[in-house]
Amino acid sequence: MDIGSKWRTPAPTGRKAPQLDVPTTIEGKLARIICDIEGFDEGLMVNDTNLRAEVGMDSLDFVELSLCISEEFALVVPDDYDFERLVTFGDVVRLVFSLQSAPGATAMGGVGADDAPAGL
Repeated sequence: MDIGSKWRTPAPTGRKAPQLDVPTTIEGKLARIICDIEGFDEGLMVNDTNLRAEVGMDSLDFVELSLCISEEFALVVPDDYDFERLVTFGDVVRLVFSLQSAPGATAMGGVGADDAPAGL
């Protein structure tokens, strides 16, 4: 028995590898993050989903969300950000868009949600 043979890559079988369900949009990534934090059904997450009343998020969940946003999007939610301003899922989406598009913002820099682009 050739010991190196067990480490060789098997010959292709013609089957495709399964596709992983990985969200690629900001909305999809945020929905996944929030649902992972709170155990909420991702399929029910829409822009007007109330994070406290429907999802059950509390102040510690919002701190965790802030850390996850920093990690996932390489952005920083300011330490003094008022999480009470985040009522719906759409509010979180607007926050991330504003952090990404703020004038002069760079990776690991941030601004508040009041600076979100118009229409979001």
